[in-house]
Amino acid sequence: MSYPAAITWQGLGEDMEEVYSRIGPSLGYSPRSELPPKNKAKTSRKKGRIKFINAEKGYGFISIYGADDLHFSVPDGAKLMRGDRVTFEVGEDARGRLTAKNVRLAR
Repeated sequence: MSYPAAITWQGLGEDMEEVYSRIGPSLGYSPRSELPPKNKAKTSRKKGRIKFINAEKGYGFISIYGADDLHFSVPDGAKLMRGDRVTFEVGEDARGRLTAKNVRLAR
């Protein structure tokens, strides 16, 4: 399939129009358009490490690079230890404070 250089690559200069008109269509996008979407599913899960945990009392704190530590409630039967890498979602507790929810060990 051939794309007219004057339509697809306007304003890049004659030499560049010729080059991009040959390689651009094979890449599936033009320099004026956004890159093609990645097939990776967007997730709202964040990553961090357990800074402190008290399983007996049922709470702990997650350390996040570049942010304040987040409080979390330890799920029953969870085998989390200090230093474990975890993923979590950020939510609010009953008092309206930010907290980590759905804490899981990172894979």
